[in-house]
Amino acid sequence: MRAAPWGFVLAGGLILAALPGCTPKPNQQQLQELDRTCAAADDAERALTNAQRQVSPAESQLAQRRQMEQDRANYLRQVRQNVPTVEQAQQEQRQQEELRRQQLQQQQQQQPPRRGRTRRSR
Repeated sequence: MRAAPWGFVLAGGLILAALPGCTPKPNQQQLQELDRTCAAADDAERALTNAQRQVSPAESQLAQRRQMEQDRANYLRQVRQNVPTVEQAQQEQRQQEELRRQQLQQQQQQQPPRRGRTRRSR
């Protein structure tokens, strides 16, 4: 491999140094472009702030409604857990009727049979 001649390396360095943007001070055109960019950034920041102000109430309202929906869902879940199903209610009713029948049978068995009234002769 052959080493690069120093002349080409030096010439390349000078060319790179002469390219725009490598000077120590910006020119007037670059300063104007920088001012326009800063102004555009300020405008964008103001627009963002305004948009956030407009969105903030809507977001808080949405959060409140989501919380209400969550509360309602929790309430419904709790109510559904406490309310017996139709089948459970029917089964409880049958059990109560059977218990009443049993109680009536027990009462009838405990009472002595009634005798009809007889006429007493005088």
